[in-house]
Amino acid sequence: MLKNLLIFSITYFSFFALQGQDYNLPERSYVNPALAPFYHGVASGDATEDKVIIWTRITTDAPSADVIWRMATDSLFRNVVDTGVFHTDASRDFTVKVDVVDLEPDTWYFYEFEDGEGHLSQRGRTKTIPVENVNNFRAAVVACASYPHGFFNVYNDISKRNDINAVIHLGDYIYEYGLNEYGSHKDRVPQPENDIVSLSDYRTRYSQAHLDTMLQKVHQQYPFYLIWDDHEFADNSWRDGANNHDPSRQGDWSARKSAAMQAYYEWVPIREINPDNKFRIYRNLKIGSLLEIFFLDTRMIDRDNENDPDGPNKRMIGPVQMEWLQRGLKNSTAQWKVLAQQVMMTDMTAFGLVLNSDQWDGYQYERRRLFDFINANDIKNLVVLTGDIHTFWANDLPFGKEKYDPISRMNSAGVEFICSAVSSPGLPQPIPSNLIGTFLPHVRFTKMDKRGYILFDVNSERAQGDYMFAKTIYVPDTTIKYQNSWYTNDLTGHLSMTRTPSVADFTNIPFVPRGIRDKNATPTAVKDQKLGVAMGAYPNPFISTVGLQYYVEKASHLRMQVFNMSGQLLIDQDLGMQPKGLHYQTLTAGQLPAGQYRINVTDGTYQIGRNVIKAQ
Repeated sequence: MLKNLLIFSITYFSFFALQGQDYNLPERSYVNPALAPFYHGVASGDATEDKVIIWTRITTDAPSADVIWRMATDSLFRNVVDTGVFHTDASRDFTVKVDVVDLEPDTWYFYEFEDGEGHLSQRGRTKTIPVENVNNFRAAVVACASYPHGFFNVYNDISKRNDINAVIHLGDYIYEYGLNEYGSHKDRVPQPENDIVSLSDYRTRYSQAHLDTMLQKVHQQYPFYLIWDDHEFADNSWRDGANNHDPSRQGDWSARKSAAMQAYYEWVPIREINPDNKFRIYRNLKIGSLLEIFFLDTRMIDRDNENDPDGPNKRMIGPVQMEWLQRGLKNSTAQWKVLAQQVMMTDMTAFGLVLNSDQWDGYQYERRRLFDFINANDIKNLVVLTGDIHTFWANDLPFGKEKYDPISRMNSAGVEFICSAVSSPGLPQPIPSNLIGTFLPHVRFTKMDKRGYILFDVNSERAQGDYMFAKTIYVPDTTIKYQNSWYTNDLTGHLSMTRTPSVADFTNIPFVPRGIRDKNATPTAVKDQKLGVAMGAYPNPFISTVGLQYYVEKASHLRMQVFNMSGQLLIDQDLGMQPKGLHYQTLTAGQLPAGQYRINVTDGTYQIGRNVIKAQ
C-alpha cells in the first residue's frame, strides 16, 4: 500500500490545502426516489462466454423480498431470454445476485429487476465474451477509490466512453478508515465515521459507495472483473493480520476478515469460485485465443507478513495458488498471458535495499520461483496489470534467462502496466522519470501525482496501455486527458512508447438510458413520504447499538425516535439541523429488553425508519 512507499525518500505532498475551499459541491451519494426500491443501482460482472453475474439491492422494511429478474437481448425487453425470482433478506443485506447461465457468446444483454409491487430497477447492459475470432479486447483498468479523498470522476469518464468491453478493477473498491483518518474532503464524509470492523460497518460503507452516481453509471453500462486488495479488509492485510488492525481495539482479526469477505461478496458482482473456501478468489478468464487473464490474490489467502524476513518459505500467493498459476500459464493456448493483480511486481530495490516490502520486492524468493518457471517453459507475451500504489508506472520485468540489457531491452520476461487511483492520493514527483530510469533502467515511465486509469488494448500485434489522467478529483469534473501510451509487440517482451492512442476494432451497441423503463411504476409510497428514505438499519438484529442509514430530501431539524410495537415512545434523541443528503446515525439502546422495535427519523411531521430487533 502507498502509505509505506519509501522510493527515493519521497514524502506525501499535502493535497488537503485545496480541500478547505468552498466549492459549493453538489451531493454525489444520494437517493433518487424514482429508483425506489432499487436505490443502489444495478451491476454485472464475471462475464464468460455463457454466463454473467447480475446484481442489485432492494430497500425494504419487510423481513424478506422476492425480486424478479429478467435478461433480454434488446433494451425494450421484447425478447426476454431468461427470467426468475431471487429471494433475499437481512442475512445478505437484501442484496440480489444472480448467476445467469446458458447465454450466447459475444452477445450484448440487458437486465432489470422488479419488486412485488411492479417497481422496476434501472436497466443494465452487459456482454458475454467471444470464444473465437477475437481480434481486439479493450478494458478500462482501475483501482483504489477512496471516497473521502474526492469524487469518482474516473468512473464517470469510463461510463461515457462506448469503446471498451469491460472494466477490470484491481482492488481497494472501498477503504476501511474512519473520519479524517485518510482523506478529509468536506463533502465526502465516510459512513460509518469509525474504522469499519463489523459486518454492519462494512455493509454500510459499501451501501454508501453504491449510492455514488458516478460508480452507479459505470456499473450500469459494463461488466466488471474484480479482485480485492487490502482495503476491502484493512491496510496492508495479510493472512493473519493487517497494519490497520489492533486486536486490543478492533477485536479478533479472523472475525473482521470474515465480515469483510461476506460484505464483499454481497455487494460486488463477483462469482464465488469455491463455496467451501470463499477466500479462494483467484481465477482465470479465456478470451478466445487472443488472451487469457489470471486474476491473482496477493493478499488474503496465503500471504505472510511483509515484515517477516524474506526466504524460501515466505509466501505472497502461496504454493497452492502458485501451482494453479504455473499450470495455467504452461497450458494456456492464448497469445497473451495477462496477470491482473495488486502490488508492484518489477524490481524496485535500490543498492540492494528493499524500499517497499509490501510489494513483490518483499517476497523475492517466491517471485524468483515464478519467473524461473516462466523462463524454463519459454512463456512469451506476459503482461502484468497492477494497482495498489496510486501512481502510474510502465515497467519492463527484468527477470529473464540472462541479465536484463537496458539498451536493447533484451531479457525482459514481460511488461507491467500500473494504473494510478480513482481518487486515492499519490505522490509528488520531484525526480523526473528519465532520472528514475537511470537508477532503474527497466522503469520506462512514471507519473506520481495524477489520478486516472489505463485503457488496456490487446490485438494480435501488440498489447498497449493508454494512460488517462484526471484533471482533478476535488470537484466533479469531466476532464480526463490522454497522456501517452506504452506497448509491447508480439514476442518482444519489453515496452516502447507512442503518442498514438489505441482505437477499438469493434462497435458497441448504444448505451442503456439512466432512467427506469416504465414510468407507470412510480413508487408512490416513497413520493408520499415527503421527508426521504431509510436505506437500512445496521446491525439488525442488534445488541446494544444500532445505526440508521437514511437520506433526507431537504435540510431539516431531525429527531431519532424508538418505539415498541405498541407505539410507545421509548427513546427520543435530538439530532439537530441536518443538511440534505445521506446520513448515518447511531443510537445506544442497550437498556431496552430483547424484542422488536421501530427506529424512526422525523422532522416532526413526517418520518422514515426501519423495524429492528434487539437480540438480547
